[in-house]
Amino acid sequence: MTDQAAWHAERQRNFAEYLEGLGRDTTDVDGSWPLRAASGVGVLERPASTVAEPWTARLRRLAREFFQRFRRN
Repeated sequence: MTDQAAWHAERQRNFAEYLEGLGRDTTDVDGSWPLRAASGVGVLERPASTVAEPWTARLRRLAREFFQRFRRN
């Protein structure tokens, strides 16, 4: 991921230089990594409990919860 972020920052710097060469405004060119959640916290920085679980894991969990009702203790 850090390689992708560095690559993105480099592309944004090149784009800003290109726009400056054309005499355009570059104030809205942002070199930071764009992968952000709505809360402003990076998706990779979120706790695992808030990341969506795969559908297969969800199906297993729901099936386990369903059949747990019929178990004799």
